[in-house]
Amino acid sequence: MNKEKMVNAIETERLVLFPYTKENLALFNNDLLRFEKEFGVIYHGEELDHLLKDFLNKLEKEIAEDEEHYLFFTEFLIVLKENDHIIGSIDYKYVPQDGVTEVGYGLNPKYSGHGYMTEALKAFLTFGKEQGIRTVKADTLPDNVSSQNVLKKCGFRFTHEDKNLWWQTELQDSKDNEMIKNIVFDISNVLAPFRFKEYLAEKGFDGAMIKRIIKASAMTPYWTEFEKGKLTQEEAMNAFIGTDPDIADELHKAYDLCSGIMGRYDYTEGWIDALKEAGYKLYCITNFTPAGYEQCYDCISFIERFDGCVFSFREGVVKPDPAIYTILLDRYGLKAEECVFIDDTEENVRSAEELGFKGIVFKGYEDAAGKLAEITQ
Repeated sequence: MNKEKMVNAIETERLVLFPYTKENLALFNNDLLRFEKEFGVIYHGEELDHLLKDFLNKLEKEIAEDEEHYLFFTEFLIVLKENDHIIGSIDYKYVPQDGVTEVGYGLNPKYSGHGYMTEALKAFLTFGKEQGIRTVKADTLPDNVSSQNVLKKCGFRFTHEDKNLWWQTELQDSKDNEMIKNIVFDISNVLAPFRFKEYLAEKGFDGAMIKRIIKASAMTPYWTEFEKGKLTQEEAMNAFIGTDPDIADELHKAYDLCSGIMGRYDYTEGWIDALKEAGYKLYCITNFTPAGYEQCYDCISFIERFDGCVFSFREGVVKPDPAIYTILLDRYGLKAEECVFIDDTEENVRSAEELGFKGIVFKGYEDAAGKLAEITQ
């Protein structure tokens, strides 16, 4: 590989990315063998069909017309160091408009599965940031899971679907981009304990019966439908009893009155006080049954101090479905990148992070408060 000829090249551990210039692209278009010899590479990139050839001929003319900005729309060839093979390409699709552009890339399928494109894209984003690009968008086909995974690994978040799936990432570390303005909480086992087993024990059930009650109720799909508000209290009870008819009386005893199923944490009110005094807006997204909300409201009345809440039983959707997070963002006009989401279930946190939230898996008040302080500093 002749790196000296590769002007404006980007180098990573395993790859070299170098751009088409007016001169080297003319050579590539007219004499590929000579191009390979001059740059010490072997072309194993995307198939040079008539569509790609037409695109490269057009690109050659566009570079000649705007050499000052060509790095913002030319293709960068991706060269594998170990064998000097050109295995793909990557490019920004147009000169940034107000700091915003799109990225595109392609890889010979023979070289997929080794992390090459993730490595290339991370380096290319760093290059873009150095050139002043603030926001990068990308689109993928709905079934192109491998490309979607590349984007996720490089910090892109899904934004919307419009035939293709659209993604976006922010490159600049400006205060506007990084400022956290909103803290979004789960309620159960974060701000108020969901004391399921203790509550059942207080009703006189032994360990074996507690397991049986939980298996017939909370471990069934009916519980999720109850949390979605799709089932009434009576419908949910009938469904639970249908799962284990022999404990119908016990299920009624467990759920006909459930005011003790939630409790209180000593730290909750003080945590809310501190965050509100610091100027943060507070919100919650929580999976909750209508019965739990009605009968345990005294334990979660602190939500009256929040700026907004999304309860699953009101929306017909539960975490970790991305739709429930989007409901919060849309309803209250929030930006995901300005929000921290705190939940005791890792799957729920990861779902929020894919939308652009900062995430904290709750493992205790002191741990979460410390991580929140690190994020918001």
